[in-house]
Amino acid sequence: MSKKLMIALAALMLVSPAAADVPERLDFSVSPSKRDGQVQLSLRYRTDRSDSRHSRPVPFADLQGLSAAQLASTSGGPARFRIVREAGSLDCNGVFKGGRGTGDCRFAPNAGYAAQLAKRGIGAPTEDQQFQLTMVGSSLADIDELMRQGYPRPPVGQMLEMSIHGVNAAYLQQLAKAGYNAGKVAKLVEMRIHGVTPEFALELASIGPAYRNLPIDQLVEMRIHGVTPDEVRAYAKAGYPNLTRKQLINMAIHNVSPTYVSDMRAAGYRNLTPEQLVNMRIHGVNAEMARVARTAVRQN
Repeated sequence: MSKKLMIALAALMLVSPAAADVPERLDFSVSPSKRDGQVQLSLRYRTDRSDSRHSRPVPFADLQGLSAAQLASTSGGPARFRIVREAGSLDCNGVFKGGRGTGDCRFAPNAGYAAQLAKRGIGAPTEDQQFQLTMVGSSLADIDELMRQGYPRPPVGQMLEMSIHGVNAAYLQQLAKAGYNAGKVAKLVEMRIHGVTPEFALELASIGPAYRNLPIDQLVEMRIHGVTPDEVRAYAKAGYPNLTRKQLINMAIHNVSPTYVSDMRAAGYRNLTPEQLVNMRIHGVNAEMARVARTAVRQN
């Protein structure tokens, strides 16, 4: 199963880790996908406390044991497949015909997984946690990279958070190459939630010295308020090349877009400070109003 599907499924069921149960079965359906080499896999499962479902394209190869001939059967034949992850697997049985199939799956924990966690100094997961770790596709390689970079050893619950939000080995390595170490797993999760990627930090840094080596909290704040590298470049093109982070965020909060800045310049207001632009926006001044006011001043 693709990592994106695992993350989406876990996000649905992990509203409260303590409130989830291991389902007796998961219902699945398989249908054609527009993506080459993939199928559309839908999973749904219920417990006494939850009802979770999701659908996403996944590589056909993830359905281990299911052949292309079985999937394309014209007679509606039975078939089995497994979705295997480090923490456990889903053993599935169903009926397939013409590229479609339905059936159910049973969760099987990996008996050696708890030992691998213990080897890394992490407590043994409960059965429920091991099911959730399977569903999110949690990888020991992610934990190894985390510890290699000097982060605190995460408890099982935090491992789940990491996998749900995509804090994996690749992200950690790319972040380190960009010169960042968040120091805490919770901060890494926060960065992922708000879309602070290594690419975002590096693209900002490429614009100029004012945007290099920005602290993580500042990068998060910029993402929260929708400040993008493209906008920073657009402001520069509109005549404001040296905006501070606070000015950028304040302008974003009040919808002082690069287009608004350009329109005001075209209306004859070329020397306004960022603070003046914000104040004008707050009071509903648009370019046409500014143009009319400027004309009236000239006439008087």
